[in-house]
Amino acid sequence: MNRVVFLDIDGPLSPDGVNGTPEDPIGYLSARHVELFDAWLTAEGGPAVILSSSWRDDPGFELADRLWAARGLTHPAVGATPFWRVASGWGERGPEEAPRGHTIGAWLKNHPEVTHAVALDDDPSHLMKPVSQIHVPVSPRTGLVLRNCRRASQVLARPMSAELRETIRCYPF
Repeated sequence: MNRVVFLDIDGPLSPDGVNGTPEDPIGYLSARHVELFDAWLTAEGGPAVILSSSWRDDPGFELADRLWAARGLTHPAVGATPFWRVASGWGERGPEEAPRGHTIGAWLKNHPEVTHAVALDDDPSHLMKPVSQIHVPVSPRTGLVLRNCRRASQVLARPMSAELRETIRCYPF
């Protein structure tokens, strides 16, 4: 696995206005956005999908996998970024998770075989540091669009820089 896509679900595949219910959870994922993502993955030769979304915890990796399959996604996630709670802040459910860019960096540190990566995420750029060079911002209003896929292809075509490798080398994971 030398090419990976870090995927946030809320925003890219579940933009604002897409709503499911506990009785009908498939509604949480937009069929149009899942179809575009799957087509893009196929066109890129099937890079590994790593779940970086809060979905890896709630509603859970297994449910996300089942929902993707129900929507016809042929490239399921093969892994997830680590949970890295920070004690300095408290959110609604307890200690807040470290910014997404840091959890992606921690995952990359533990997978030196990865040479090419892209992160599709609707988090603001300042939360994606130190992996901003592989971040493709996705609007939470529109979700994943063709423009994002084109940019993601450009990012995925470039090997990760030595600067990024050096930045993540000091992570505690």
